[in-house]
Amino acid sequence: VYSASYMRKTAPPQLNITQNELQNPALLEFSSDTPGAVFYYTLNNNVPERLENGQPGENTFTGSQVTLTKTSTVQVLAWADGLANSDVVSETFEKLPTPEISFAVNGTPSVHPFFDKNDQGTLTLTTMQGARIRYQITGDAIQLYENPLNINQTTEIRFQAQQEGKLHSD
Repeated sequence: VYSASYMRKTAPPQLNITQNELQNPALLEFSSDTPGAVFYYTLNNNVPERLENGQPGENTFTGSQVTLTKTSTVQVLAWADGLANSDVVSETFEKLPTPEISFAVNGTPSVHPFFDKNDQGTLTLTTMQGARIRYQITGDAIQLYENPLNINQTTEIRFQAQQEGKLHSD
């Protein structure tokens, strides 16, 4: 006679990333449809390990969120009391490179962003295809960059590349 025991798995983790405009880092939160689930995750491309005593294995962390500051592959499993480990969910979050900036004075490209009071400066920002640039000038509202910006006074600009499914640039 052959007998076997079967155990339900914990529902797999769901990953939700939150990023604020013109800020780093990103916050990655874990959730599961199984109430009371505990999460085990890695950031080093290894599968997370939950030991029999409930402790995390080597290079495995526990928690319901992690802060991401660079391109990262996160692997997560969920576990709940009385259930087997969930399947491992793996996702890579790519960080966008910082947009490139170029400056021209009176239409002539310049290495330095300096100009005299009667000059007209033009600031151009570029990023990889598919990404957009959001910017803020001297504390004003955050805007979508669409065209070169004309600068004729001392100006502070903050900008960042953004793309759905990727970490915002620095």
